Amino acid sequence: MQIHCEQTCNKKHGKLGWDFDPLFFRGPYRATMGKATGWYGNEIDREAKRFPGGNEDQDTGMKRKTSQRNAIQEVFRKIDRPLSINEILEVGRRSVGSLNQATVYRNLKILVENGWLMKINTPEQGVLYERAGKEHHHHFRCRSCDRLYEINGCAFNEKVSTPPGFLTEGHEVYLYGICSSCRE
Repeated sequence: MQIHCEQTCNKKHGKLGWDFDPLFFRGPYRATMGKATGWYGNEIDREAKRFPGGNEDQDTGMKRKTSQRNAIQEVFRKIDRPLSINEILEVGRRSVGSLNQATVYRNLKILVENGWLMKINTPEQGVLYERAGKEHHHHFRCRSCDRLYEINGCAFNEKVSTPPGFLTEGHEVYLYGICSSCRE
């Protein structure tokens, strides 16, 4: 990535600046029509070399794709229900052993901001996460195994339930009890 001097040190040095690469320091460069001219005068388009097919993740539209984020996304592809941080961490560590809680929180924030995940605020379990883009649905929490399940569809009638003069902007029906697996 080209970093212009004005962005890094807030000083104006004309066209001479510094090209900072955390993996390899290249030294001064001259900005020439979107390319960097290095010590030897050869033009380098580092982004094109580093990411020949473009530098965006096709699935999320994010700039970088990391093994940790891949592991987190894979957890949601395998388990199609709302998940807690601990569940994501436990399953994700099977793919990437170095996955930690801070990394999970940071990547979940990015995935929510980019519309790949949705946050679900539950009364008893706090915040859970699920894949975005699903049809409207509600949730059932098993008091025995503490899992949250999706209930497809919606039987709730907002028009009948909304008091006169009120404007309903959305709703969440939250059921709880014992799931079929725990009843056996």
